[in-house]
Amino acid sequence: MKSNIRFEKAVKGDLYLYELKKQLINRKCSEVIVKEMNHEAIVFESTLSLPLMKGVVYKLKTEVFKREVELFGIICEKKQRLDNKLYLYKLYFMSLSKHEDLYLSEIKLKQLQVNKFEAYTLLVNEINKDGVKF
Repeated sequence: MKSNIRFEKAVKGDLYLYELKKQLINRKCSEVIVKEMNHEAIVFESTLSLPLMKGVVYKLKTEVFKREVELFGIICEKKQRLDNKLYLYKLYFMSLSKHEDLYLSEIKLKQLQVNKFEAYTLLVNEINKDGVKF
């Protein structure tokens, strides 16, 4: 049984270009309005004209039922509205396990950045009249 969830009120989301030709990008490219979703895809509107290309994975961050979700997928459908100002897209979900290596490399990169920051940071526990205690 397929059931769609249609949103009567605007549900805002952030669209990221996550991967391009197997290279991790993870950059925000647009704010979008989520219109509908089901178990296999999410439909959203955007003012950007996005390409339908192989090798492009998008991430959509939104809040649904008071819970933040990140959805990964490929845009396979695009329709231009009559007013030519909005585009309607259908993003088909993909398994997160397919991108596990990319997530791990992103986590490792963030950890390296944190470690580098910590290496150049001096932590002060206490400042008193005798001086600084480390």
